[in-house]
Amino acid sequence: MKILSNINISKKNIFFLLFGSSLAFFGYKTLKIYLLRQKYRHIPGPKTKGLLGFYLGNVIEIKNLPKNKIFPDLVVEWIKEHGHVIKFQIVDKMVVFTINPETIRDVFIAHNFSKHPHVYSIFGFPLGIRFLGNGLVTDLDNERWRYRRNLFNPSFHKQALMTFLHEFNNKSDALMTKLRSKAEKEEEVFILDEANNMTMDVIASVGFSMEIDSINYDNNLKGYVFKALEGFNKILFNPFLRFSISGWSYIKNYKRIIKNLRDLGRFQILKRIESIKDGSYVSDDLITLMLRNNQNEEFEIEDLIDDFVSLFIAGQETTANLIAQVVLEVGQKPEILKKIKKEIEEEIGFKTDLKYEDLNKLKYLNCVVKETLRKWSIVPFLSRKADVALNILGFDIPKGSNIQVSSYVSGNCEEFFKNPKEFDPDRFLNEKNETKNYTYFPFSLGARNCLGQNFAQIEAKVCLTKFFQNFDFELNSEQSFYPAQHSTISPAGRTKCKLSIKSL
Repeated sequence: MKILSNINISKKNIFFLLFGSSLAFFGYKTLKIYLLRQKYRHIPGPKTKGLLGFYLGNVIEIKNLPKNKIFPDLVVEWIKEHGHVIKFQIVDKMVVFTINPETIRDVFIAHNFSKHPHVYSIFGFPLGIRFLGNGLVTDLDNERWRYRRNLFNPSFHKQALMTFLHEFNNKSDALMTKLRSKAEKEEEVFILDEANNMTMDVIASVGFSMEIDSINYDNNLKGYVFKALEGFNKILFNPFLRFSISGWSYIKNYKRIIKNLRDLGRFQILKRIESIKDGSYVSDDLITLMLRNNQNEEFEIEDLIDDFVSLFIAGQETTANLIAQVVLEVGQKPEILKKIKKEIEEEIGFKTDLKYEDLNKLKYLNCVVKETLRKWSIVPFLSRKADVALNILGFDIPKGSNIQVSSYVSGNCEEFFKNPKEFDPDRFLNEKNETKNYTYFPFSLGARNCLGQNFAQIEAKVCLTKFFQNFDFELNSEQSFYPAQHSTISPAGRTKCKLSIKSL
């Protein structure tokens, strides 16, 4: 009996300990959120609703968005209502958001503020799992990033990009062959899916001399990258995933996928190191460049794997999104599509081996790409940490604040772009272009702009030119024509269409 009594006392002690700890944690969070709200109360922004709003902030509004809107659309509305600088609350974090061009210049260029750890550590280490790690996209140390960026810069200069054109042409031709087969069978296609396959093959080839043929076959790398992105998006937009039994199972599987992807990178890098050491022939690709530029330096293999994974993610998804977005937009505008085809026919005809000079002739297609990037952008938001206190339009912004901007939001503001919902490539014609500085930055800006922006645009233009040379198409009218927000912005309906082969 005495033993049973002691057990009951122990259970009670454990219960009170757990209850007391939970109560203390709840009290700490409450005080933290209260002080946070007081700290930013002088900055305008959307109100939170009730007790739940006190703790969750504006998360409820974001979660309840209709299917035809993404979070940046909601921010456009907040900006219209509250002005060029606002604040909004995400649980126990406060975000200061602005579209003010002068502030954007100061944050990204004059001050060159560092990336905010609350945001980019999620990309690097979601749930503590090393995903992009300290790669070029996610590294929070500006000095270390600058050194690593300088190693890669030569591979993305114009001269180097010219050497990639051969693969851009080859992989685009392979995709056109597959699409012709689909057209002959009168099968509908999802342009986003097919473009993802093509861009995967391009980055595998020019980056790591891997011939994987994702266009025609499934393969491990394709599966790992797609599932890693899918899992990351799920983790990013479902903060309660880790608290459910089904979530535990999903996270366990996600960790396995990330491990497999990183192990594949490790295998490729170690194999190339051995080839360089023993003097074997090695391709002059990005992985060789990484290793040769690090020959006289000590480096961590995990950092090189970070770059391997980052290049696949950044070099594949964004370009595929752009291709699908262009097809979706011009498919709704017959007059614009007619202009594109006329320009291609007059400037390069049915030439298949496209050169840089050929792409330069396609002035109108270039405007179409720019207008697509204006309306859709690439990533939803860019985030920087205020390394010093600053003043934005009369509002004092505390040091350490999370300052966010968005090319999507700026690009869809009436005061910067007239009739922003209208797809109008003519606004980017040289004689008409009235774009104000720091209102259009789909590939970021400042020192940490996108390394591969020219790579992505040239690859997309090669693929799009060949697509318009080869096909007429009709969009599926029942699909969603709105954007979907993941880690990047893509067409929610994946650009579903039916192709027909153009007669020569």
